[in-house]
Amino acid sequence: MWQRFNQALHNEGVSVDHNIHSNADTRRGVTALAYIEKNDTQVATRISEFLMGLQQVIPNQYFYPTNELHLTMLSIISCVDDFTLDDIHTPDYTALFQEALSGLPEFNITFEGVTATPDCVVIQGVVDHGKSGKNEENDTLALLRQRLRNAFKSSTLSSSIDARYTLKTVHCTAVRFCSPLNTSSNTKASESELLLNYLERYRNHNFGTITVKHIDLVFNDWYQRLNNTKRLAQASLVKINSVP
Repeated sequence: MWQRFNQALHNEGVSVDHNIHSNADTRRGVTALAYIEKNDTQVATRISEFLMGLQQVIPNQYFYPTNELHLTMLSIISCVDDFTLDDIHTPDYTALFQEALSGLPEFNITFEGVTATPDCVVIQGVVDHGKSGKNEENDTLALLRQRLRNAFKSSTLSSSIDARYTLKTVHCTAVRFCSPLNTSSNTKASESELLLNYLERYRNHNFGTITVKHIDLVFNDWYQRLNNTKRLAQASLVKINSVP
């Protein structure tokens, strides 16, 4: 991922998303996700501080507001043109979602380092293994995803889980490139150089650990912007010290 980003900066440049500010973009879907601020305000603030510094370097890009920073657990219905909630029976989806996640324990994710693709800047997430190493708690994220996969794939409800790719990692998309970077190098360093230098400073930066307590099922656009998002249901995970 980082290597592809480096190659793009030195060759064709970043991949510009022309839809992000378009009112004509009708792509919508249904997603299970966790909002970072909702689960840990301090970590969300640290990521936002990183983004404020980055905005000074590349001001003309799309920066996710603090309350939109999220972790995608699983895409239930991938975004497609003209999809609306009228196309599905929402109560069936919310009931299946809550049943699938019932009894799951909270789990920890550490945000450690940043990376990028030609399309976006990403905060890397790592499932926290704790002091005891690999154990049942560490598999909660994988179990959560598998429960949702099994529930929806074995039901008669329409879904497109894993249609684009099988989601295994966890990360937070923080910036999307929506305009070309300034590559002029007359008297100042180019935006490409400044961007690369800034990101390299944070390649291994620890933004902190969150305990994921709440998972939302939402109707969303491609970018998970809150003004185009409707929460359909919420599942609260069981406190770790309450799990038998």
